[in-house]
Amino acid sequence: MRLVIRRKRYWSEEDKDRAFSRFICVYFVLDNLNSVVQDVFGITGTALTTIKVLLAGTIFFFLLRPMFHFTKREWNTLFFAEILGSLAYIYSLFVGVDGKTLLGWAATTLGVCIPICVAVYLIRDKKILYKMMVNHSFLIFALLVLDMTANITNKRYDLHFSYALLLVILLHLNELINGKSKLYLLTIVSGCVMLVLFGSRGTFLCIGLFLIMKVFTNIESITRRIVYTLLLVAVFAGIWWVSNNEIIVYNFFASMGFKSRTLRLIAEGSFLSHDSGRSELWAAVNKAIRARTLLGWGVRGAVDLMDGHPYPHQFFLDLWLSFGVPVGTIVMILLTVPVRRVLTEPKGARKDMMQIFFCVGFFPLMYSNTLFICQYYFVLLGLVFSGKKMWARRKYHELEEDN
Repeated sequence: MRLVIRRKRYWSEEDKDRAFSRFICVYFVLDNLNSVVQDVFGITGTALTTIKVLLAGTIFFFLLRPMFHFTKREWNTLFFAEILGSLAYIYSLFVGVDGKTLLGWAATTLGVCIPICVAVYLIRDKKILYKMMVNHSFLIFALLVLDMTANITNKRYDLHFSYALLLVILLHLNELINGKSKLYLLTIVSGCVMLVLFGSRGTFLCIGLFLIMKVFTNIESITRRIVYTLLLVAVFAGIWWVSNNEIIVYNFFASMGFKSRTLRLIAEGSFLSHDSGRSELWAAVNKAIRARTLLGWGVRGAVDLMDGHPYPHQFFLDLWLSFGVPVGTIVMILLTVPVRRVLTEPKGARKDMMQIFFCVGFFPLMYSNTLFICQYYFVLLGLVFSGKKMWARRKYHELEEDN
């Protein structure tokens, strides 16, 4: 009887790039499928828990495959990133935050955001990730359309829906700017209408910022610069027109039975001026920071002081509130300085993705969300911390180890 020994197949760098890219795309698809399960089919309780476990298991499977082929250096990268993420929660326990309060966010940060960040960081050819994200964006768009139809005449304001749709719009807008199919214009326009009906007003600021970045950093042709500058002016002119013609816009959609938070603000004449309670929230956060300037309150430690808000809705205040001004400022510098690469990176897929996730993940942190559970921001971190020089050094060390 002959004994057959099956050797473990060697994975090339391209294999790993595709596996990590697939993991990231599968996560975004299943994350939106989870929303559809709840909003469209109304599944709750034990059934919802079972589905969430199955979705999480599927995501984990797509992460587990490339992990079997990790080198020692790649394992070290993952462990180092997890340790850094854990420090935020260890510090929070140190300053007195209850462990149960931290559990949900810690699971998201350590189990979702950091693995995504490391996966992006380990992808050498960012073109593979970009192309795969564009391909999966159509499936995500279909899921978002399905989610929108769950209760189309009275859908609640949904921040998750807003920025998932924003990611699709910016991917397609980038393809359109790069001269790809004009069919992308259909999803862009329909996506913007969906944002007006059911999304966040802040997403339109992100679209405007993205157009500014593309015009002044990517487009070399003078003619195309003029065209996209006019398009940018049209975006802001449209926002200004909406803010000054509230009744026309509101009556148009209301006559078809649409109701939404944004449409209500349009009807009240406060589309641009309404700050959703930000001024009162930031005043309360500033007061809490002054109360514990040196040590801070820890992650989620000052929830009771923010009038029911789960986080400060502002990146810098979030860090100062959580870690105190001295440590918070150091963390702030470490997290923001590398972002300069969004402007300095040479033209290519990596720069395109940096600009997209800067507008989806980092810019919204100035007025919404929190960095601890924002997966889009962690994608940006994975992009800005990786680079050609880093890969050249890593290749050199790997050759030394082989010798």
